[in-house]
Amino acid sequence: MIPDAISYEEAALLEPLGCVLHGFRKLDIRPQHQVLIIGGGFIGQIFLQLVRECGVSRITVSEPASYKHETLRGLGADAVVSPLDPDTADVLASSADVVIECVGRTDSVQTAVRAARKGGQVLLFGVAAPDAEAAIRPFDIFSKELRIMGSFINPFTHTDAIQLVSRGKVRLAPLISHRFTLEQLPDAMRNYPQLGVSKGIVQI
Repeated sequence: MIPDAISYEEAALLEPLGCVLHGFRKLDIRPQHQVLIIGGGFIGQIFLQLVRECGVSRITVSEPASYKHETLRGLGADAVVSPLDPDTADVLASSADVVIECVGRTDSVQTAVRAARKGGQVLLFGVAAPDAEAAIRPFDIFSKELRIMGSFINPFTHTDAIQLVSRGKVRLAPLISHRFTLEQLPDAMRNYPQLGVSKGIVQI
């Protein structure tokens, strides 16, 4: 059951939180780790909050939309970089103990492997197209002894997701950026890229 302390808006977002929690539990995150999150949308923002609770050494988020950067810093990112910056690739190269890919693009998957340092963990959480192919050098996986993992849906995580929100460990309400009526839905869907959605989720 959803406790009264959780609003209907937050309850509607528990399903993606459960998915994130399933992926998060695959990782072995320790306080001394430096973590890179690729993608600062809604999913990346949830991962950011969970990683922050681990008290890690440093959290960097790679996000091209500059209007999201302030939100990401407010949620606990130590640094926010843009993959559109030509210097970003060099800055991120072999820099992270844990890399969480939240985009699902072939270039972001390739970046995730490059950014992991020796002994690093790479979680591919973003949903790529079924026919997408990424150019990854097997030698990088071999020489850096990487652990590359995938994560799919949310088995047995709903109860824990509810507890995280109830205890204030994950904040969902601040991630809602726009609200629309059903009548406004067609226009909202047509104009979504132009809305300037800074936090990643639109409530209908």
